Amino acid sequence: RYGLPIGEAREVPTIELDADWIFLGRYRTAANRGGGFLYSYLLQNAIPLVPGGGTVNYGGTGDGESQEILYLGEEEMMTALGEGRFQEIKWAATISLAMLHLNGPNGSRRAAAVGSDK
Repeated sequence: RYGLPIGEAREVPTIELDADWIFLGRYRTAANRGGGFLYSYLLQNAIPLVPGGGTVNYGGTGDGESQEILYLGEEEMMTALGEGRFQEIKWAATISLAMLHLNGPNGSRRAAAVGSDK
């Protein structure tokens, strides 16, 4: 699963075929200037793929842009959204869509809670 080699070589699953990737939508960016599209996804059941991944011990590599990694609970994330603390619209939109997917009227958490009452 997740395209990790375990024992023998196998085909890497695509986002379209992996049930853990939830497509949240395709949205036009900078519509008047032809800026392109944002494709938003939610990854359920995510696991760290690198040492320290998903923890405060993770040492990132790659581009030289300084970033602060924040670990927010659901309430903290909702507060941050409400206060406009996500400075890029692509992140604010994706997080908002993910929260709606999980908790909205037809969200997976609400459906699971309703299903457990039966």
